[in-house]
Amino acid sequence: MRAFNSLSSRPAACALALLLAGGVPLAAQTAEPAPSVQPPAAAAEQEKPDAVAPIRGELIDVDAERKTLSVMTASGSKVQFIYNDATQVSGARDGVAGLATMKNVQVAVHFSEDAAKKTRTATRIEVQPKPVAAPQAAPDAQPRPDEAPSRD
Repeated sequence: MRAFNSLSSRPAACALALLLAGGVPLAAQTAEPAPSVQPPAAAAEQEKPDAVAPIRGELIDVDAERKTLSVMTASGSKVQFIYNDATQVSGARDGVAGLATMKNVQVAVHFSEDAAKKTRTATRIEVQPKPVAAPQAAPDAQPRPDEAPSRD
């Protein structure tokens, strides 16, 4: 049997000890950090689509004192909303104040509904661009009496 050589086994023993003692924590430290997790309520708010479809129609009234606005839908129903400082407005100058000068325009009103109070609070109001009028076709072009007919 061969004698145990202590000089040649020390590096092997040190490497083995290092591997067992330090290798595992080192591997754990190099793992990618876990992504930050949002609280469930915050994640739900960001991904939550509008609970109610927006109401579209013609803006017929804005009452700045009462902070209300009324929209006439295509079916002829008048729908009233309240608004507040958090209501976002697009397509109008000066936010909600600018809407008061824009009666008879088409709007889409996104809102939240309080069933207990029976109120609709506008969260976002989108003023729809006015449709561009199609050019009207000229009536049958007939020469005026003072013009000579063209000969093509």
